[in-house]
Amino acid sequence: MTNQESKPYARVGLVWAEAKGSGFSEDDIGYIAEAGVEIQPLTALTVAPYVRWTDGLDNDVIDGTFSGGALADYALNASWSVQSRAELDDDSEGGISFGARLHF
Repeated sequence: MTNQESKPYARVGLVWAEAKGSGFSEDDIGYIAEAGVEIQPLTALTVAPYVRWTDGLDNDVIDGTFSGGALADYALNASWSVQSRAELDDDSEGGISFGARLHF
């Protein structure tokens, strides 16, 4: 059964990063601004393509990065879902992640 409901969204958040090496340690506080649309092609499945800007306040560790990707979430039941994400940034660096979510 298909639902085809879609909802645009915007999200902002704070991030912290630390870099350590031989004889140095730097940290930075930054922010994330993200916008996308959550599409629900099936009752238990949502897919959300998005774009994101991440930047640091001091630019010591977090340098301005533009990225885009997609997040898929499949509900196993009312409490648990599995999630996967694929993302690529403006330096052509990317990643794929998988995980589980507990909804409470």
